[in-house]
Amino acid sequence: MKVGIVGCGGIARAHLGAYKELGAQVAVVFDVVPAAAEAMAKDIGAKVAASVEEAAATPGLEAVSICTPPAVHCDNSLPFLKAGIPVLCEKPLEVSVASARKLAAAVKKTGTPFMTAYCHRFHPAVIKLKELLAADVLGRPLLMRNIFGGYVDISKNHRANPKLSGGGTMVDNGSHSSDLFRFLVGDPTHVSAVTANIMQDIPVEDIGLMHLQVGDKALGEIVATLSLPVCGNWIELYCSKGTAVISYWNEGHADLSYKLAGTKERVTVDCSGLPQRFPGQMAHFLECAEKKCQPATTVEDGLKATKILCAAYKSAQTGRRVKLSL
Repeated sequence: MKVGIVGCGGIARAHLGAYKELGAQVAVVFDVVPAAAEAMAKDIGAKVAASVEEAAATPGLEAVSICTPPAVHCDNSLPFLKAGIPVLCEKPLEVSVASARKLAAAVKKTGTPFMTAYCHRFHPAVIKLKELLAADVLGRPLLMRNIFGGYVDISKNHRANPKLSGGGTMVDNGSHSSDLFRFLVGDPTHVSAVTANIMQDIPVEDIGLMHLQVGDKALGEIVATLSLPVCGNWIELYCSKGTAVISYWNEGHADLSYKLAGTKERVTVDCSGLPQRFPGQMAHFLECAEKKCQPATTVEDGLKATKILCAAYKSAQTGRRVKLSL
C-alpha cells in the first residue's frame, strides 16, 4: 500500500517503522521544516512534498499519517479527507473542542476513513483485559487507576508550547489515559484535575492528576507526567469480581495478571502472539483504508477525549469539578 506521512518528527519515525514492518511503501512526506522531511525522505527514497495539498495530490496515494503538533491536525487532515484518502491522525485530536468538532464534521461529510491514533487500545495486555471484561470474568469496573510517567525533557519540542500542544503532559499522556478509561470503564460524567510543574521549567504542566467519575457507578484516577525519573507505567482495574493489573515493561511483573475475590493466587495472562501496539494499530488502519471502512478508534473517540481534556484544564484553572456532556 502507498502511504504518506505529514510531520516528520519523533512520532513519525514510529509510524514509519510500523509501515516498513507491514510492507507498506511511504511514498511522500511533508514537514514545515524542510530539513526534517528531506532527512526522512532520504532514508526511504520518498518524495518531499512542498505542501500538504501537494502531498494529498500524490498519484495513487492510499493512506496518510498525520504526525504534526495537535494545533494543526485539523488543517493538515482536511485536504486528504476531501481527496478521499484515509487518515490516521495522532492524538490528541485537536487543542480545542471547536477544532475537534470541525474535523469530526469533515469526516462525516466526506465519509473518508479516519482513525485517531490511540495505540494503547492495541497494546496486547489491553486487548486481553478487554476480553476478560467482555466475558464477565472480572465483573463490573468500579475503579481504574493509571499512571503513565518517566522522564523526558520536553523543553525544546512542541509539547512545551501551549499554542501548538494545547497543554502539557495532561493533554499528551493523559489523552491516552482518557481514551483507555472510556474503553475499559465507560464515558465519564464529571472530571476534576490539578496540574503542577515539579521538575521542568516550562510554560505548561509537567504533571497532571485527573479524577474521572461515571455517575455513581465508577471512578478513575489518572496521573500523566514526564517528570518522574523512576516511574513505572501501570493500569489497575478494580472490578466487582476481581482486580486486574497491566504492567508496561516493569521488570519482574507480568504484562497482565488478575486476582478474583475469594482466591489466593494471581492469574497471569499470556499476551504473547499478539503484535505490539504500533504494528497492531497500523495493521488495523491499513486494513480499514483498503476496505474503505471506519476504524475501531474513530474521530468521535478523539472528539470525546478532547472534551474530557479541555474540561480537565478548566477544572485545574477554576478548582472546580466540571460536568461532561459526551
